[in-house]
Amino acid sequence: MNDDLTSFQDKTRLFFSTHMKYTHPLVIAAGALLLFGGLYLVTRTKAPSSQVFADPSANEIRVGFVGPLTGNAAAFGLPIQKSVMLAEEEINRSGGIHGKRIKVIYEDGKCDPKEAVTAIQKLINVDHIVMSIVSCSGEVLAVAPIVNEKHIPIISPIASVPDITTKGGEYTFRLYPSDALAGKVAAQYATEDLHAKKVAAISENTDYAQGLRGAFTTSFKSAGGEVAFDEVFNSGTIDFRTLALKIKDAQVDAIYVVPQTPTSGIIVVKALKDQGLTQPLLTGEALIGDAIVKDNKDVLEGIRSFDVYFDEQSAGRKHLVEAFRQKFQEELAFPSLMMDGYTSLYLVKDMLEKQGEDGQKIQQGLATLTHWKGGALDDVTFDQYGDIKWNAYALKEARNGKAETLKVFQVK
Repeated sequence: MNDDLTSFQDKTRLFFSTHMKYTHPLVIAAGALLLFGGLYLVTRTKAPSSQVFADPSANEIRVGFVGPLTGNAAAFGLPIQKSVMLAEEEINRSGGIHGKRIKVIYEDGKCDPKEAVTAIQKLINVDHIVMSIVSCSGEVLAVAPIVNEKHIPIISPIASVPDITTKGGEYTFRLYPSDALAGKVAAQYATEDLHAKKVAAISENTDYAQGLRGAFTTSFKSAGGEVAFDEVFNSGTIDFRTLALKIKDAQVDAIYVVPQTPTSGIIVVKALKDQGLTQPLLTGEALIGDAIVKDNKDVLEGIRSFDVYFDEQSAGRKHLVEAFRQKFQEELAFPSLMMDGYTSLYLVKDMLEKQGEDGQKIQQGLATLTHWKGGALDDVTFDQYGDIKWNAYALKEARNGKAETLKVFQVK
């Protein structure tokens, strides 16, 4: 059969190459039909090879990723993406999920609600994902109504806004604890360790920054302190001289700075120091990543942050640090955030293996998850709202271009 087909094709091609310029168009069309039609009639009697005609997606499970891959927030979005890529590579190298490859489709949500909605709709309606990792708080709040309606479970490695607890819905889960805890930790430190009676708060007008600011100021007031200055600035603001002078006049004991991204935070801290303010500067996790501190050594020297405790002695975290270094030839820029990004995909893997690709069953599996160990985390339990149960925080300080851990303590 194959020899006859080859002979037929060769003779037909010879005919076209010799006579085409002298032949009527109808004859050419008939010849083409004979060539390709004959090819079809001959080959259709043979069973098609699965390697040629199989749908590539049939042997893969698609998972979404929405996070800031461009813009200022990419400073932590890209490192988190890399941690997920590492997990994706490891999972597929070890056999995937019941023999299927896991395929993560990465979309740029830019920490912007509108961009996040566009991204999740594309992932659900075009890529047909079964689950998704969604990064920023604003992204999570924006996509929550959609994923709840479509029964697409999402896991966030970094979303921390307290509102997610009540507005995230039953298909939203997060590995990063609520800022209701982080703000309380900062207020606890300001009150008990610094003995501060009066503080100033400077925060960016974003979901993340306002959630952290609200938790801090509420807790500090509850402890008997005074918030003498509480200023909110819009993203893109670059002149903070007037604001710094107002804080100077307020004569506070400590200053709490909460930016959305390292870029805006560095500008604020520099303005404060340029005006000679020497009070303790407190902040969240976004401003004290290892790479940020190294690259802005002079500006950030002495600033203190409150971050999820990253236990470097844990076997899972030791593996993450070394595997990331080998793959990307760099260190973890934001250890706690990247720890959760890496773990998110391993949790996705575990749910898909145990619950299949049914979103409702996956949701039930996550909702009842207790003391789960995987990725770089040793004990994951979700409460009734999908929030991870967590209370270990680290106090870090920027010293000589490094983020040094000063103290590890529990939320009271």
